[in-house]
Amino acid sequence: MAYDPVRDEIVVPQFYAFAILTYKGDATGDAAPVRKIFGPHTQLKLPARLGLDAVHGEIFVPQGNQVLVFPRDGDGDVAPIRIIKGPDTQLGASALTIDPVNNLLIVSGNKRRARGEGRGGASDV
Repeated sequence: MAYDPVRDEIVVPQFYAFAILTYKGDATGDAAPVRKIFGPHTQLKLPARLGLDAVHGEIFVPQGNQVLVFPRDGDGDVAPIRIIKGPDTQLGASALTIDPVNNLLIVSGNKRRARGEGRGGASDV
């Protein structure tokens, strides 16, 4: 999950719902999300982690051998605005962080997961 200090919002991946939910920062109790990214066009599959670039208004979601990038304001069945992948990246994206000041995306993972051989356990990271 990530906190957006620009909008005072909390962005949460929903693993089993294949979704990204955004809540108001001051939400309490049984609060409904203000936005939901979900559906077949999103290409989300069991999202467990995400990163937020509050400066540029983007949500980054590691998904196997790629990173899906969504607009922060996305709502509904939103296709990624960018997909970061390639034959030489060897992404096995399991976690990531964003440095908006230096315009950097830092992704951790391993080659096994990039080929789809990892099972997602702690030993694969």
